[in-house]
Amino acid sequence: MTVKLRKVADELEMIMEEYMAFFDRETYEVVRFPPGMYDDAEMGEPYEARIDWLEEDWEIANKVVQNKERFVELPDKWDINEYEIIEGFSYSIKDEQVRTRVLNAIRGRGAFRRFREHIEYHGLLEDWYKYKSDWYAEIAREWCEEHDIPYEE
Repeated sequence: MTVKLRKVADELEMIMEEYMAFFDRETYEVVRFPPGMYDDAEMGEPYEARIDWLEEDWEIANKVVQNKERFVELPDKWDINEYEIIEGFSYSIKDEQVRTRVLNAIRGRGAFRRFREHIEYHGLLEDWYKYKSDWYAEIAREWCEEHDIPYEE
């Protein structure tokens, strides 16, 4: 069985700070739940916020904690440096004047907003989406290789 690299890359792009995500080596699916649940399940304590719609997440968290060899944690937002991605894209811009403007725009506070404004203004939005998608695919490839997870392009 293999996992589609694009599927892993898409999961990485969707990961939110409020959730932990794990790859299930048996089903080749990704499961996710709030990080507090993992900590409580690991300590054997009941999850504090027992809300019906969280019950399934709580069951998944317990399953992950009890089967650590089966589940592999995906990189989270803290492991993936989004600034590094926009900086890499900025350096890849062929037009020297545009590249300089974008690189200057991504310095300091408000860098992400200014980056977005500049690439939209210069018609680079589609190039940015492709670059970002390829970057996440590379992170996914490295992650699969690091954890001996067979993948296909």
